[in-house]
Amino acid sequence: MTLPPLPAPKRIITANFPLERSGAAELHTEPVVEVVVDILEPEPILGGSLARARVASNSRMATGNDGS
Repeated sequence: MTLPPLPAPKRIITANFPLERSGAAELHTEPVVEVVVDILEPEPILGGSLARARVASNSRMATGNDGS
């Protein structure tokens, strides 16, 4: 019995946008959040018996969530 293949893994990236000065004084102002979903392509390893998808490929990881 063979199991069906798993769906491709996804990477979810979020970024907060700063509030505009005009809206910062309002009582119920909420920040804008951008959400990007990347579908990752699995790479076969160990002769194709396993598959791996790299989630992080940067040597420097972000230390803040200000979008930079």
